[in-house]
Amino acid sequence: MKYINFYYIKLLKRKIILLFIFCTVFISTAHCQSKSHNKEYQKFRLSSNAGLDFSLGNSSTVLYSSLIGNFTLPNASSGFGIGFDGAYFFTKNYGIGIKYHFYTSDGIDETVKPDEIYEMTYQKLTFNEKTHFVGPTAYARCFLFNSKLEFSANMGIVFLYNELSEVTSEIKRPYPTEVTIENWWMYGENVSFDDTNGTAFGFTASAGICYKITSTLGVGLRADGFFSSLSSNDYIHRRINRIGISAEININF
Repeated sequence: MKYINFYYIKLLKRKIILLFIFCTVFISTAHCQSKSHNKEYQKFRLSSNAGLDFSLGNSSTVLYSSLIGNFTLPNASSGFGIGFDGAYFFTKNYGIGIKYHFYTSDGIDETVKPDEIYEMTYQKLTFNEKTHFVGPTAYARCFLFNSKLEFSANMGIVFLYNELSEVTSEIKRPYPTEVTIENWWMYGENVSFDDTNGTAFGFTASAGICYKITSTLGVGLRADGFFSSLSSNDYIHRRINRIGISAEININF
């Protein structure tokens, strides 16, 4: 119990530190003044991005099966994400907009662990996951050191739709006697779960830096974070906490 408490306290401290860092960066844009007052003030910004998303350590998924009861699904180590943003800036540095993001991942987790009866057990878990979220966001931006490098950040509350499919658990055990290479994994059981989906609201935050190739076109890198939890019909309970890094293209006009 002490180990569990220490583990969750450590995770909570990490979340607080990450949130503090982001809020500090976001608020700092309020005081970020460009030395070039002659730069063209462009009110509209469209952007698209693509890259990798990673599950944070405190994400979790609990499914239910009539055969084995509650079942904890491991986190996908990484997945592919694409996103689109549109923003209107009512001042040079601040604006409002909308964000859409799509995430997909094929999860595979293989473990071999000790077993009291069969000495050891091999388990293979597979699943597919898709996540959509969309919602309004607040934006801030500024140019750094009177250059073509533009820093931007956004945060908002978004609506989430999550879907899990092709969830299977394969368990194999060796014969308790006369074990050979040929018959090592012979005893086994396969369990499949129904496709599940759920909806929820969540918090999203992003920060990135962009190089303005022209007054209209820019390219850059951005980091994204998304935090939410959902449940559906008492059969699925999930915490979906992810961070991602992606390449971005911006169009300003």
